[in-house]
Amino acid sequence: MPKYYFHIRKNDKLNEDEDGLEFGTLDQAYEQALRAILEMRSPDFPNVEDDRVFEITTPDGLVLKEIAFSEVIDVE
Repeated sequence: MPKYYFHIRKNDKLNEDEDGLEFGTLDQAYEQALRAILEMRSPDFPNVEDDRVFEITTPDGLVLKEIAFSEVIDVE
């Protein structure tokens, strides 16, 4: 199974995921990132503008997808 890394970028600072996770497809990795964003948001301020971005990458650092925290909406 492919391994994906979930780095978090905020402005010019990159917090690198050193472990990564294995998923069968990039779509599965993307869905995990969406769930993680919802969990990482402040429960007191879920609609506050958040300028963090998840970068889903390959082990060699190729960015496959970028997901802005501000673009993820909780529909529950």
